[in-house]
Amino acid sequence: MWVTVITVMLSVVLGGMWFLEVVESIGIEARQESVQMLQLEDSLSEARNQLHVQVRHWKNSLLRSDEPEEFARNRADFHTSAAAVQQALENARQQALALGMDVQPIIKLQTQHKLSLETYAQAWQIVEAGKTASYKVAENMTVGMYREFLKSLNQLYASFDQLIKKRVASMGQIKDSSPFRPRFMELGALAVLLPLVALFAFLISYRAMRQLGRHDRRARTIFEAIGDAVVVVDAAGRVTSLNAQAQQLMACTEAQATGQPLDQVFRIADIHTGQAIESPVQKVLRDQKTVAMANGMQLIRQDGSQLAIEDSAAPLLDAHGTLFGVVMVFHDVSERYAVQNELNRERDLFEKTFNMAAVGMAHLSPAGQWTRVNNKLCKITGYSADELMRLSFQGVTHPDDLGSDLVNLKRLLTKEIDIYRSEKRYIRKDGQMVWVAINIRVIWKDDGSPDFGVSVIEDIHSRKLAEQEAALAHQQYEALFEQMPEGVLLIDTEMRIAAHNREAMHQLGYSSAQMQQLHVWDFEAQDDLAQIEARKRKIFQTGRDDFESRYRAADGSLFDVAVSVQLISRYSRPCFGTSLPRSRRPCKLNTWPTTTS
Repeated sequence: MWVTVITVMLSVVLGGMWFLEVVESIGIEARQESVQMLQLEDSLSEARNQLHVQVRHWKNSLLRSDEPEEFARNRADFHTSAAAVQQALENARQQALALGMDVQPIIKLQTQHKLSLETYAQAWQIVEAGKTASYKVAENMTVGMYREFLKSLNQLYASFDQLIKKRVASMGQIKDSSPFRPRFMELGALAVLLPLVALFAFLISYRAMRQLGRHDRRARTIFEAIGDAVVVVDAAGRVTSLNAQAQQLMACTEAQATGQPLDQVFRIADIHTGQAIESPVQKVLRDQKTVAMANGMQLIRQDGSQLAIEDSAAPLLDAHGTLFGVVMVFHDVSERYAVQNELNRERDLFEKTFNMAAVGMAHLSPAGQWTRVNNKLCKITGYSADELMRLSFQGVTHPDDLGSDLVNLKRLLTKEIDIYRSEKRYIRKDGQMVWVAINIRVIWKDDGSPDFGVSVIEDIHSRKLAEQEAALAHQQYEALFEQMPEGVLLIDTEMRIAAHNREAMHQLGYSSAQMQQLHVWDFEAQDDLAQIEARKRKIFQTGRDDFESRYRAADGSLFDVAVSVQLISRYSRPCFGTSLPRSRRPCKLNTWPTTTS
């Protein structure tokens, strides 16, 4: 009897140990495969994130190419991000290989990325600081590469995602494989000999399989919600497990967090106000509903530092729909927030610069419609911003100037010219005409199509009026100068004739071309150089002088003149104004100053 009891007890112990070993081995293999699949997905996600960063540094390098330090920094950051893309793809290849998946698509993607880096390197060789044309050539060399590579990466991510989901769905299904058949035969032998042991083992097996099924469902839920960091809590809100990424982001170890209430190791606050907010786990425990991915929060880490995150949570339910825990997924979005903050700062700076500019500024659609206008342009045209946005530049341009605008806009859109400059007239809202100087340049999309035009409009109406008045005054002066009854000469400081009227040419007997070549000594018959220099000094000191002299005509004849000289300005340079009498006899002459032209 004692032998039988001992045998039964030994069989129960051995059978239980055997079954627990099998169950444990299944659990370990399932968990290992789950981790590998999650790592594969994370690697592809990391490659995609680093690709965005890589392209951002490429564009920043072009924008800052005229700043050597910024250009070098962005170029170095580009190579760092590119290396991170390659490393992430290599990690994905190794993980896919370990899972027995086809790695050829990943190898193809690695090759595609390396070829793109060669193209970027060639483009950089073209960039010359301060030369816009070189930026465009470099940018055109890389147009489309980013989108094409991202499309291939997304397709690869989607295909692997489907394969992983199929793997997850098959987890926990017992197959007729090597460790089961011989051991189940041994268990059958024990069951034949010892029915009680078989019944007891069956009960243990049933409970163990239920537990295994529960773990399988938990793995599926975690996988479906996986992002970067994963934390699992029980129904009481206490941490049961967390992965390595969660430990890193939370700045604590698994031993420190396990068994602790989640709100003690995972505290979050509003990123804008700093007010503490409820974690998504508490919402799931209360409502038993999945909380979708949300942002706008920061994690208060165990070391006191703060980290911007996005998180989501989902309930863990057993076969009867009873909640036995919650899985939470979150990841670091600090870099995204930093980029967003920088973009917001630059956008705010642009808005202030745009609206406070001392010249009119506008954005135009390829059809010529105004899509953005600043305050100065509204002031120039007399229209409000809303009214201008309902118009096009054709609607305010003077009809006589519109033809040239349309021709040159077409030349801009066909890249025949880079910039269009013109002076033209606008018709204000009140019907008045205003002169403006415009500069228009086209901004292009990555695919080479026009995105929008940037127009700078300067109010030059006052200058135009001044130019017209100056032109009229000059015409009046020229008419008066030519119609004077006495000959008038303008003599520069080198004592050469700078200008003359028709009567002076007639009196001296030279042609106009000859007059322009004459020096004072060519017609001044007085040879007392000391006296002449004294007169010149007096003119510079007092601004005028009156004296008598004798001139020599082209035919050699001499005639006496009474000369009146005045220091005047012409083309912002000093010169002498003098006049000749109509008849060749001594007389006193008048001074005829000129105006600056």
